[in-house]
Amino acid sequence: MEDGTVEVRPQDHEKATFCTLIGKNDGLINWSLSAVQLDRVVRAYTPWPHGFTFWKNLRLNILEAKPYEGNLFSSGAVQAGTVAGMDKKEGILIQTGEGLLAVTQLQLQSKKALDYKSFLNGSKDFIGSVLGEENDF
Repeated sequence: MEDGTVEVRPQDHEKATFCTLIGKNDGLINWSLSAVQLDRVVRAYTPWPHGFTFWKNLRLNILEAKPYEGNLFSSGAVQAGTVAGMDKKEGILIQTGEGLLAVTQLQLQSKKALDYKSFLNGSKDFIGSVLGEENDF
């Protein structure tokens, strides 16, 4: 844009779409979706209402995440939403419907936002747990 090489063209109104008003529950994460789709959900609902799930009946906002491209085995036999482990460089690894989602920043209800290492230090039983909707436990 700065060097003037961008081609300006009008919007094609035939291809334009509308979005409905976003509600506070629209960011609820469906773990059966793929890691790529969930990455998009997290980014789409930032800064509000956040991509979120529940852990121990508390709302857990997923603030930053991306599909995991490491070599940890991702099995479809593991229930979607299961916290599979941690990669020291990539974050907390959560099983999705297809692949793993690496979460790097999250926020538990009524707490401040934390990086994944700090979160795990205060939540020793997080790895191995299954995330999901409220009252799924």
